[in-house]
Amino acid sequence: KRPAPLRKPVAAKDFFHFTGNGDDAGEAYTMRGNVHAVAPVEDIPGWQRITFMQRFTDTGELFCYEGVVLPGNQIILGRFWRVMDNESRTIFGPFMFWNVDH
Repeated sequence: KRPAPLRKPVAAKDFFHFTGNGDDAGEAYTMRGNVHAVAPVEDIPGWQRITFMQRFTDTGELFCYEGVVLPGNQIILGRFWRVMDNESRTIFGPFMFWNVDH
């Protein structure tokens, strides 16, 4: 028997905001973002949309990320790009993050 379908997510209610910090190859950064609930896809619940910004403390470089958290909350797939001022080149591409046990 299939479980009852989940209700449709409610805008501005079914999300949470997060902040964090860390280092990438020795460069310190801060980040902030949001995770939003998404309606079930093909009767599979648990999908979420994620958006966040990463700012490197020393250089001020800013990266944007957007993607989807797969059901189970273990894998995030998406794309990123560098926000730049007055430059013709861009840095962008796909990303995949996953949870690992330490």
